[in-house]
Amino acid sequence: MLVSYRVLALLLTVLTGFVCLFFTAQLSSTDLPEEPTAVHAPKSKPSAKDIEKAAFREQAKLSRGFVTCVAHKGRETGRPPDAALAAAALRRLRALGNTDPFLAFHVDNELDAQEQKLLLSAGVRIADLRDQMDDKDLAAVKGDSHRYRSFDCLIMALLHSPFDDTMLVDSDILFFVNPSYLWSTSLLRESGTLFFHDRNVRFGEVNQEVCQEIRDFSQKLHLNTNDGMEAAHPEFCSGNSAGEQCSTLIVVKQRHPVAAKFLEMLKKLHTSYIMLDPQVQAWSYGDKEFYWIACELAGIRCDFTPKGRPMHAFYTDDANGLSQSERTGCNVQLRPEPGETGLLYGNLDDGCPWFEHGLSHITVWNPANLHPAIIVGDRIQVQEVMSGEMAKGSHPVFQLGTGLGDRPLSSDERATIDAFRQDVKLLWPRRSQSRQGLP
Repeated sequence: MLVSYRVLALLLTVLTGFVCLFFTAQLSSTDLPEEPTAVHAPKSKPSAKDIEKAAFREQAKLSRGFVTCVAHKGRETGRPPDAALAAAALRRLRALGNTDPFLAFHVDNELDAQEQKLLLSAGVRIADLRDQMDDKDLAAVKGDSHRYRSFDCLIMALLHSPFDDTMLVDSDILFFVNPSYLWSTSLLRESGTLFFHDRNVRFGEVNQEVCQEIRDFSQKLHLNTNDGMEAAHPEFCSGNSAGEQCSTLIVVKQRHPVAAKFLEMLKKLHTSYIMLDPQVQAWSYGDKEFYWIACELAGIRCDFTPKGRPMHAFYTDDANGLSQSERTGCNVQLRPEPGETGLLYGNLDDGCPWFEHGLSHITVWNPANLHPAIIVGDRIQVQEVMSGEMAKGSHPVFQLGTGLGDRPLSSDERATIDAFRQDVKLLWPRRSQSRQGLP
């Protein structure tokens, strides 16, 4: 009987424990108030401008990329529209294995919906430069942001690039190799910049006093301009060449201390003088000369390619007996690193008839003649299909002789050019529909 009482007592103890645990659990689950459910007002749908600004901020997280400007209907007549060219340029970069972001600026909602759709479908990112302008930019144009359309957009694109390492490109650039290797070369070590020369050509009225005007301007503002400016740019400063720099590609490491001085001076020059002073504007056709001029005014030496002036790529049909004097060509820059003579990029501008037949030959680079002069011949009649219509016109003949003649383009070089042509035809169907039988 004693055992039974002990068993019963044990059972009661166990049962009491279970009851305590049960109530403790209940209390723990009910004695704390529940956290109030957050009530948010319904979010409004972000505007197109909000989306564009957010996309631009996202760019800043990336260390390097391309920037360009795309103008509505293009900056230059007689060629496919900027949007088609920029999209084709990016398609060729991707085919070469380049994965860097490609950002196109337009100004104050300049591009229409069709142009924006074309760019976006090719992977081009778009930003409105109007949203990036600061007070100095707007003051320079008295609030009229449309004045930054066309060539001045390119300077602004560089100044407002979100990338630490920026390649400013024109929309009509064609790369033959993936240019990303340039970031790791020693060419950028000294100044963080890499520029390229334009053709050594004199045509029209050339202002032979530009460099003296730059000197006078520098003294008036008490700037520490380089003493060796004239020696560094002899053809331009002597008036023997209308152009010094090809602005189709500008390479800048923005965090490099020398490059930072260049960009600071470029900003000052652009907002305080280029947009306000017609005499300063006259120093350059478009934007092209103001990059190296900003370097000189800042008292720094920005680096140009050691390969000198560009070569000429052109099309010739020997069966028609075209002579050298009848060939007008496209600027083509060589790879700048030592020991390389391959092609880096071409500038397919409006004076270069690449669209109809492509290109077949190129002048041979001569290390003993780095600055060959262009001979300007009589204008020749050319026929192209631009702006959706057959057009006849004339171009001045820029005959380039390096002393080593010319050579046929390699099969790979021709394939790159032909692929670019096909891309433009695909992206600009209005053009290909306007003419039957295009190869």
